[in-house]
Amino acid sequence: MKTKIHLLLMGILCHNPLYADTDLKCDVRLPAQTPAALLPCFASPSPTIRDEYAFTEFSRILRGGEVSQAALVTMARDIQHRVRSENIQNYHKAFLTLGLAEIARADRKTPFLNPAQRQGLVETARFLFETTADFTGFHTEYGYIHQIPHTADLVLQLALNKYISQQQLIDLALSLKEVINPQQTIFYHTNEPDRLARASIYLFLRDELNADFVTQWITDVSKPPTPTWAEAYQSNQGLAAMHNVKHFLGRLLLASYGKQNERIALVHEMTLAQLETVK
Repeated sequence: MKTKIHLLLMGILCHNPLYADTDLKCDVRLPAQTPAALLPCFASPSPTIRDEYAFTEFSRILRGGEVSQAALVTMARDIQHRVRSENIQNYHKAFLTLGLAEIARADRKTPFLNPAQRQGLVETARFLFETTADFTGFHTEYGYIHQIPHTADLVLQLALNKYISQQQLIDLALSLKEVINPQQTIFYHTNEPDRLARASIYLFLRDELNADFVTQWITDVSKPPTPTWAEAYQSNQGLAAMHNVKHFLGRLLLASYGKQNERIALVHEMTLAQLETVK
């Protein structure tokens, strides 16, 4: 709150050319009247404006339950259009993804989207996982970018929504599986495995994903990019894979520890067995 007040007193403006075709401008001198008025601030390179002010306020307003369903539908449509823009900054896309996760949360709490609109959210989550090229977690100038964890948060909200179908859950699970150890040589080090594991747990809790699917999914995640894990020590790509898979399985093991749910107990057993093979 102190940060917000400080910003309001400073009267910082963060206009962005990506919003030149709208009447929206990010003006933190004035309290936001609607969450849509905050969306231009998601494009600010300043983490203080983008994260501490704009997203925090956006989340607070949506979780207050006072935004009309029509406004939520419009924002969901606009965000999904913008994240597909070719000239969007990575930090902007990542925070729009978080905004979309908040809208997905609102829909699971009080349903307002129709089946086609929910399918759009599923397709957007898959698109974001499949097209991520910048895996930056934290940038000294721009703050958190975190595209993979933010997309995982969107998947988590969709997994919790009872109106997401079996095929949609399968599509989300398969898409998430591919970013646990991406094809690029990336060493996750800013809590990505934890957020991916949390989303996975909520997918696995859905009865529509049977035990055979979950077992095969965990087995597939644990496979090395080389014929054996021993050979992974011979390249950066192999070492990155070992690092990422171990960390993911470790977080999944912790998230499933001591749970009474039969499905999660199976996840814990399978995860422990696979973790012992990654060495």
